Parts: sequence; structure tokens; C-alpha cells
Amino acid sequence: MKNGFGVSNAYGTLRRVLMHRPGAELDFVSDRTIEEFHFARPVNRARFQADYDAMLDRFRAAGVDVLLVGDLLSSDADALGYMSRRPNMTYTRDLAVVLQTGAVLMGPWQKGRQGDQEMMARAFRRLGIPILAAVDAPGYLEGGGVTMIGDDTVVASLCDRATPLGLKTLRDASFAAGSKYFLEVPLPKGHIHIDGIFMVLDE
Repeated sequence: MKNGFGVSNAYGTLRRVLMHRPGAELDFVSDRTIEEFHFARPVNRARFQADYDAMLDRFRAAGVDVLLVGDLLSSDADALGYMSRRPNMTYTRDLAVVLQTGAVLMGPWQKGRQGDQEMMARAFRRLGIPILAAVDAPGYLEGGGVTMIGDDTVVASLCDRATPLGLKTLRDASFAAGSKYFLEVPLPKGHIHIDGIFMVLDE
């Protein structure tokens, strides 16, 4: 990691990760809002948090430096108030891609997620990570549709939650950040992200 941050591949050792531990916002998922927030059913908050805490424990046991958005923004009352009503904030992978020289903010497709990426931007600024670009409407792209191969290749999928303009924003930022190759992969209809059908396990 040339500058102390950034992902160079999808299979190396995870050293630091920015996450959001879900809280009372999970209670906003109801029979009335499950479509807006894209949940299958209302959430059992205690079980959800217990599973999340178990995951955090595994990361920390493996030596990963876990940074929590809520901790970084603990003095930002506006951010905390916003996140307390946004149950999808827990899926931080979809909200940004961190390259060698900085972060690219994603543009979520679903209305119930749009705007969440700004909380990641605030956390990045607290960490001193530059914001290289942002995917803005009518461009859309989510981090689950992006992965890395090797140290110089970014892969992004044109899928149900991505548009050509969204991919162009990431492509331009990737090349400016030093990537040599950008692979655009069209997925069949019905696939929301590339990470559901393609994962790099090792070099």
C-alpha cells in the first residue's frame, strides 16, 4: 500500500477496514419499508448485531484494524442522526471503492440507499483519505460491482445496479490513480453485483 491506504487486489491480507456496526436503524425495516430498503423481512436487531459482532471479533482476532464509521463520526451529530435512520449503512462495501491514492464514492441505485455514501466521505476526510471522484446520478454503481485483479487491474460490472456513466466515472478515476487496466464486464439481467458470481481466492 504505497500511501498507507487502498486496495490493490481482492485476495491479499486485509489490514484495515472501514465498517458500520448497525444499531437502532434496523428497526426502520418494517413490512411497509422492506421494498425501499431491500430487505426480505423485518430484522431481529439483537440477532443481527450478534452476528455482526461475531464477524468483527473474527476480523480483530486475525489482526485487522477495524475502524467504525460511528466512532469516527462520533462528534458529528448530523451524521449520527442520519445513520440512525438508514438500515443499509451497514453494507459499507457498496458505498465506496478505495484505490491506492484515494477513494471513489459510489452511487447507489436504490432510493433507500442514496446519500449513504456521503457518510463514508465524511469518515474518509477524518482519516485523511482523498476523495478522487464520486458517481453521481444519472450514473450509478455500487462497490459490490467492483473488484481488483492483481495490482493494476480494476474490474467493474455493468449490471442491474450500474450504468455506463457510473462505470465511466470509476474508469477515469482508476486510470488517474495509476491502474493500467479497467475491465468492464456485462452481466446477465438479474445480477445486481459481480461479487455474487466472481471472487478471486488467491493469486
